[in-house]
Amino acid sequence: MRRPLGEFTLTAYAVSERSTGKRPSSPDYGITFSGTRAQVGRTVAVDPHVIPIGTPLYIEGIGIRLAEDIGGAIKGRHIDVLVPSDDIALRFGVKRHVPVYALSPVEASSP
Repeated sequence: MRRPLGEFTLTAYAVSERSTGKRPSSPDYGITFSGTRAQVGRTVAVDPHVIPIGTPLYIEGIGIRLAEDIGGAIKGRHIDVLVPSDDIALRFGVKRHVPVYALSPVEASSP
């Protein structure tokens, strides 16, 4: 069952030193706040005070993602979507007033 969470502002980030501040030689490079390896097409960063870590989400225009990460600039109704590169993150820009829904685990695993 989709539960509306409201409208959010979206930005994008990549698993890169520029986006995360972590060097590839760092042991936690590419590892999310939840302890998983960040994965394009799955991982988003959220404010855990607004969306609990581990929540499956449906983001209109993006699709199903999982709240696995946090970020210093991710506060309130802001979601950062993991993309393949810094260039794509810059082109993604800022998307405002995007409807977001929490999903049940069954919906999140459906094809």
